[in-house]
Amino acid sequence: VEIPITVTPIVRLPFFATFLLTTGFPLFQRSYKRLRRAGRAIQFQFHLSDFVDYGHPELADQVPAASAGVYVPQALRTPLAAKLDLFQRAIDLIAADHTFVPLVKWADAIAAEGTNR
Repeated sequence: VEIPITVTPIVRLPFFATFLLTTGFPLFQRSYKRLRRAGRAIQFQFHLSDFVDYGHPELADQVPAASAGVYVPQALRTPLAAKLDLFQRAIDLIAADHTFVPLVKWADAIAAEGTNR
């Protein structure tokens, strides 16, 4: 079973934590509402780096300076406490309409549905 990544309406950006961190909650919320109205399933993903606080003194030297001409993802520039607050808001928004399940459980349900057709 293949479960494609959920993408935003119109511009088709991947709808996961990186999108949320990069665009902020208002655009994330609008995109989610459009996905919900369209009846789209939501696969919301995190990267491990989303839960690392690179502002911690032991890790701060692992993030290149923005002035170094290198792209630095928002997940590496945002303090962990701010990320967790933002993630909680996103999860609360999605949880108001959906039940969270592991991908394997979702895949099993899709596979079972296919055999019942």
